[in-house]
Amino acid sequence: MDQFPSPDLPAWVCYVVVLIVGMVGARSSVKTLLADQRGYWGIANTWALFWAYAVIPVVLFWSLDYTSALRDTSLFAALVVAFGYRQIFQGGVQGIVASGPTASFWKPFEAWANRISQTIAARNKSVQDLFDENVKTHLASDPARLAELLRVTCLYTKDSGKLAAALATLAAMPSPAAIPAAVFQQWKDREQVRILLDNLRASQPEHYGVFLYQEGLIERWRWINWREGWRSKLISRMMIALIVLVFGAVGLIAYNSESIPRRYHHWRFAKANASEKDRFRSREYLGKWLVGAAASKDGSRRIELVTKPLLTRLRFKETTPTHAESILRLLVDFHSPSVDAATIPPLIEALRTENADVRLRIHRGLLELRAADFTNTILSPTTEKWSPAKDEMAGAIDTHVRAWQAWWMVAQQPRPEPPASSTSQPAR
Repeated sequence: MDQFPSPDLPAWVCYVVVLIVGMVGARSSVKTLLADQRGYWGIANTWALFWAYAVIPVVLFWSLDYTSALRDTSLFAALVVAFGYRQIFQGGVQGIVASGPTASFWKPFEAWANRISQTIAARNKSVQDLFDENVKTHLASDPARLAELLRVTCLYTKDSGKLAAALATLAAMPSPAAIPAAVFQQWKDREQVRILLDNLRASQPEHYGVFLYQEGLIERWRWINWREGWRSKLISRMMIALIVLVFGAVGLIAYNSESIPRRYHHWRFAKANASEKDRFRSREYLGKWLVGAAASKDGSRRIELVTKPLLTRLRFKETTPTHAESILRLLVDFHSPSVDAATIPPLIEALRTENADVRLRIHRGLLELRAADFTNTILSPTTEKWSPAKDEMAGAIDTHVRAWQAWWMVAQQPRPEPPASSTSQPAR
């Protein structure tokens, strides 16, 4: 993916772009799956489906970067993943190939999404059927509303003959002896409402609710709930407000926090396939932190917040020479007595690493710090000329580590003040 020109932006910007575009696409995907449903945004499973679709592009973006299929500082790559993640899973985007486990993820996810959509449809139908029954009860409870419903249905029906036959059949039904006449009449009124509503819905499937509302048969809130679902609209607006609030709160916390950007830049600085610009941005941030920490009252603690995670990585055998060189360059370029006090002892211990290349670079870094801040100190000539080798014995390495430790014990001692010069008074 690196062959395509693209602005090199901070990684967090690209991840935010992928998430926002993913949320827009998730809304579209949910609407497509549940197109024949009403009020589905009021069901919890709908939001689980929404967030699954929204997060998938972010996870895919990270996975492709982790496998070096692209760089997560590329805006172009972020947009391609955000808009085309389905095609990437199916191998349809040239230049971006998902790894084996990632590529096999899409079909199980689609099956899960279909099961969730079926569950939502069943739940939604149950809720809507219950509400329909409540509307029927409302219309059948008042003879005036029932008469008005008959008028509206006859006005808009497309099959008056079928309607008249159904109503005549209902009217001719005798009252059963075992059922009180008043109860049977209530049933007939509800059955008449059902016949009229079914006929009106079949004749005007898109606008029958509007006609009921316009003729005053149902209140506005009933019409909105019947057509769109007031619960669905209320929950949708609440979720939008919550998303905006969470995004704003996270942004504010990140802006005012010290630990979040520091940890972010640690991640970027240590990332093997980070772009040079992104690594430079992190290097400058960590360097400014070291300069500011050196001048603060609790400088030692604040310096260690930056240096400790970096110095720990120098002990790992898998640390690459490029990464080790970047860490050592940072410590040398932003050196100071305070920074030296926090970094030199761990650097000396890091000489025990199994990685001979990194050991050599650490040794050279220590020599540079000695030349910069401890010019009048003496190091064992054998250690000063030491060139770490791949198959060097642990005992030989320990000898040089002890020589560096002995040098540091002397180097950190306060230097004696030069004697004050005495001026002789001329004899009178």
